[in-house]
Amino acid sequence: MDDEVRVLRKDDGISHLTRWHGSMLCALAVLMILVIGACRTSVTAKPWHQVTTRNFRVLSTLDRNRTVKLSRELEGFRAAVGQTLPVPLPERAFPAQVYMFEDEGDWEAFAPQKNVAGYFLPGWRSWIIAINGSMAEEHSRRIVYHEYVHELINQSGAAYPDWYEEGLAGISHQAGN
Repeated sequence: MDDEVRVLRKDDGISHLTRWHGSMLCALAVLMILVIGACRTSVTAKPWHQVTTRNFRVLSTLDRNRTVKLSRELEGFRAAVGQTLPVPLPERAFPAQVYMFEDEGDWEAFAPQKNVAGYFLPGWRSWIIAINGSMAEEHSRRIVYHEYVHELINQSGAAYPDWYEEGLAGISHQAGN
């Protein structure tokens, strides 16, 4: 796997993010401002690391090695789920955008509500996954993996009863840990 690793500096982080994500990032920013108000801490003050793989673009305030590890875990999880589903996984033209916040204060500024470990936002062009990296890694990833399985099933076009889909998502996120 050829991972592209980049460090986004304080002085150029937002311009790079804006260029990479265009209107999706803008829409997400507007939504977050409307929901939670102005951010007290500046997440651009920290260096952001970016790792791009075939199916994910991970942007993180974690150190470089942990960011690379996260991107590989996500690819491995997607491959494992692909072997579990009876239909092929959909190919995406654009990788899912994954944001990992190491600091609790930064996470709270972007979380949709309190006590959320992570969330998944499906989008027309790209999916957005946000993870609170200050919590136990296995807890926050388990939630994101669970929701990601639901979206993969939805995108595959397969129709399963709710009980089966919930069970598959539950088993899959356990396998991801």
